[in-house]
Amino acid sequence: LADNLNLDFTVNYIGKSRIPNNIVSADNFSTPFSLFNSQITYKLSNTDIYIGLENITDYTQPNPIIDSDTPFGPNFDASLIWGPVMGRTIYLGLRTALK
Repeated sequence: LADNLNLDFTVNYIGKSRIPNNIVSADNFSTPFSLFNSQITYKLSNTDIYIGLENITDYTQPNPIIDSDTPFGPNFDASLIWGPVMGRTIYLGLRTALK
């Protein structure tokens, strides 16, 4: 069974990065964060069955779009997205080799 099973676990650390001045914060740096992803694959003769989990900790950037309530207002800004905007994602798949 162990020969047919693969486990992948990835950690990505994203450090603080410089962002332009904006109306929300005088601090010109994003918040550092880590992303954790994992996948388990079970291998059959010519088929793989896999399940995965991305952004395991469900981290998202708080308020990624500035003044999103008024998209035509003077303070609206969608250009300062520096982190994930989608939370945890679970997926299941089947991969087969055609011969």
